[in-house]
Amino acid sequence: KFRYDGFSVVPKPLYKNGLVYISSGYARAKLYVIDPTGTGDVTESHLKWMTDKDVPNNPSLLSIGDELYLQSDKGTISCLDAKTGEVHYQKKRLIRTSSASPVYAANKIYFTDERGTTLVIAPGKEFKLLATNDIEEPVLASMAIVDEKLLLRSEFALYCIE
Repeated sequence: KFRYDGFSVVPKPLYKNGLVYISSGYARAKLYVIDPTGTGDVTESHLKWMTDKDVPNNPSLLSIGDELYLQSDKGTISCLDAKTGEVHYQKKRLIRTSSASPVYAANKIYFTDERGTTLVIAPGKEFKLLATNDIEEPVLASMAIVDEKLLLRSEFALYCIE
């Protein structure tokens, strides 16, 4: 058992590197990184690290290797060391308000905002923007990956990108 304050928790929990990553949800979101090996109440004893800086209320977390990627609802994109929480970079408001979760495909990370702009970046400790694409339609849903195709659903259409 791990206790925290939060409500309307949307981001899915993530298990990676032997740790559990959870967002507390709305109000002031916090990211808790927990060692799941304990029994009973592990709130104090198994918390590895925590942050409340640019933690998403809606988008889920993404982990690739030892890096953890966060896309805040306000458009900040962050890369942290997944084991320690050390910040590699935080880029403020690269995109606008976001609900969709980032996805990883073909060695690229895709971040989409609610106005239909998608940033494509390279994974790694340093920020490297590869492309920006804009469909100019509202997007709330996360992309889906099917084989080598990306499916992007807007308010008005379903796009298949290959």
